[in-house]
Amino acid sequence: LREQLRRLGLDAELIGDPERPSVVAHARVADAGDTLLVASHLDTVPIDGMEIAPFDPRIADGRVYGRGSCDTKSGMAALVAALERVLAQGTLRRNLILVGEADEELGSRGVNDVIAHLGSDPPEWVIATEPTELRVATRHKGIVHARLRASGVACHSSDPGKGRSAVLALCRSVLALEELAAELAERPDPRFGPATLSVGRIG
Repeated sequence: LREQLRRLGLDAELIGDPERPSVVAHARVADAGDTLLVASHLDTVPIDGMEIAPFDPRIADGRVYGRGSCDTKSGMAALVAALERVLAQGTLRRNLILVGEADEELGSRGVNDVIAHLGSDPPEWVIATEPTELRVATRHKGIVHARLRASGVACHSSDPGKGRSAVLALCRSVLALEELAAELAERPDPRFGPATLSVGRIG
């Protein structure tokens, strides 16, 4: 992707973790008033449960079938194809930042790398090429991951008062999260409904 964008004349570079890099490219317009960032993530979901051959893409009835063909390789392909046409016609009206970010499906490291890379010069506009059945979505739910860790004091089980149980501390934390989920359910967003909270793993 970086080399393809460079062939279009863009200043494109890899940023972030060399093992999971993101791509950032700039197309600049003289006297442009503002900047648009268009982003598509580069990773995709695992192949678990897929009923088609994930690594052997095929075209049928005008559609491409294969891993990531919708989310979001098609978004990036359409973006690059449209940009190539706009640049060839000389009709780009705003400064453009094109981003292919890594790790969107898991930890969002790529987005954090891009934000750090842009620093104090963020764009005025951002478009993400997520599939929305061609409907414009102007907002979406965010996500927060939290990892709780407790430490205790070991003691003999015959005299637990001399110790402090980390297991019980975490159990109380999980119950507190359950109470928080009930509170969040009482404050729904008018468009999205209530926030949701899930305790997904104890290890």
